[in-house]
Amino acid sequence: MLRKNSLLRALVLGAVLAAAPLLGGCTDPNDPMTYVNEMKDPAKQPQAVKRLKQFYEDDMTKDKKDRGGPNVKSLLDKIAEPLTKACVEIDLQPRVKSELIALLADFRDARTEACMKKALADYKPDQGEDDVRNVMRSVAATKSKSLAPEVMKVFTTIKFSSPKVKLIGKDVTAAVLAVADKAQEDELIALIDRPIDPTNEASVHDEAFWQTVAVRALGEMKSEKAVRPLIKIVLTPRKAPVRNTALVALVKIGKAAVKPTEAVLKGEDKEMVEYSTKEQLAGAEKDKDGKITDATKKLAEKAHVSTAAEILGALGAQSSVQPLLTARGSADDAGKVVLSLVLPLLPKSQETLDAYKTTFDEAKMDLEVPGVGGAKELLADASGDFFDASLVPWLVDSATKLKGEQADVDALRGYALQAAIKLMKADQVAEVEKLYNLDAQGTDAQGKQIKTVVGKAFESEFKQAKELVTNCKEDLACYQAKLTDEKTQAKEQQFTGIKAAYMIGILGGEADRKKLVDDMPKITNGAVRMSALKALQALAPKGDAAAADKLQGYLDKAEEAKDDNLVQSYQVFTQVAARLRARVE
Repeated sequence: MLRKNSLLRALVLGAVLAAAPLLGGCTDPNDPMTYVNEMKDPAKQPQAVKRLKQFYEDDMTKDKKDRGGPNVKSLLDKIAEPLTKACVEIDLQPRVKSELIALLADFRDARTEACMKKALADYKPDQGEDDVRNVMRSVAATKSKSLAPEVMKVFTTIKFSSPKVKLIGKDVTAAVLAVADKAQEDELIALIDRPIDPTNEASVHDEAFWQTVAVRALGEMKSEKAVRPLIKIVLTPRKAPVRNTALVALVKIGKAAVKPTEAVLKGEDKEMVEYSTKEQLAGAEKDKDGKITDATKKLAEKAHVSTAAEILGALGAQSSVQPLLTARGSADDAGKVVLSLVLPLLPKSQETLDAYKTTFDEAKMDLEVPGVGGAKELLADASGDFFDASLVPWLVDSATKLKGEQADVDALRGYALQAAIKLMKADQVAEVEKLYNLDAQGTDAQGKQIKTVVGKAFESEFKQAKELVTNCKEDLACYQAKLTDEKTQAKEQQFTGIKAAYMIGILGGEADRKKLVDDMPKITNGAVRMSALKALQALAPKGDAAAADKLQGYLDKAEEAKDDNLVQSYQVFTQVAARLRARVE
């Protein structure tokens, strides 16, 4: 009997010991909550956060990186809120805290918001950049506008002149652009109105970063209130690092930017005209007596005209045409040239073509556009961007009739020939050859003057263009094939690609415009790509929102892939896309 009772006690004790884990004496290593609870113990925190990260990565693998997958969702439903509470309430070791913030940020889950806010609020320069980067990536992905105040606070606090901040600049930029809306409009406008001191290198870096991001945000929200401050940036030489971004922002804002720009162009906005003059003189060179010359002062007083024209040209919409043509009527000779040079960027009409040709015909051989170059040379060169083959006879005739110093005439005929080569159709080759074969002066290898022909310097380009139009004639499929041919992406054959783009712009229609956009990734030569983009715009006088979206998508994908070379190549897509959208409006 005694032995039987001993055996019974042994069995009961064994059962109790076996059940001990279930009664709370031990914890389950396969339960994520075990490690959530261990976050309360400083000694266990490092291992706990690593184990939780492993749970998450394992479930992400099971669900093929889908955060909405069943395994990940089940895990986050368990741990997102208690881990967020731990992030906010527990005094975590610095390294553990950063690892936890990184983990929660990668959840892309609204339930982690309190931790994200705290991470941004706790930011200290040169200490919390890793935490900021992880939170900003989460904000950019989730577009958590409720975090906008904290995002803006960090954005306006960080200094891009710091090496650590430069590493997270893209992430901060993406987050600001994701959350900025009308609630931040006044704050952003105040930011871009600040001066940039060119003598302080660190300040230039910091202000350029803050203002560039702010300008982009204002452009994205199409802020009409920001139009004049943005025009002001373009008028300010000392804000050169932000200037092009401001131009793009104005294009994105679209029609609302036309009237204020027209007021500057006409001199009606006295405040902006005076501001422009003052800013031009602030950086002007002085003579040996330390004074600014009268000629420099006169140029400064007119600087607003070319800048306003540039903005209207960048907008590229029909609404820009009439202000430019009207201003051209009362401008001086150089002013007419400046305004006319913008016309090829706008939707083409007989009126713009006639105004352009008149400006060229009336311009004197020695007329110079200050700071740019010879008027007739500039006009001849830019005429190709009308994508209109009817200009070929005019170019040939005008160039042939030129009179003046031989060197000047030869140079101008060279510019006219280049434009004619880009524009000529198959039945115009013989006419262009006449200009090509006109006598000219040249120099030999020893520098001695010799007799030559105008086209000698453009022998390769003419040969490639002639061969292309002879073979393709008006067959758009032929030109499209040549545009994307691998051989034409090489420098030696790139003019074939450039000419193909011009022929598509001259002969094409809506379907060809769409194909240009679809083929853009196949065009790897920068000069050919730029010509294709010009052709695309020539074929879209009324804009094309779908094409704009696709161009922006190419850039977005390059940025996601972190392909810096491709991102750099595709940066121009942003401005072209903005112009295509502005024309739709």
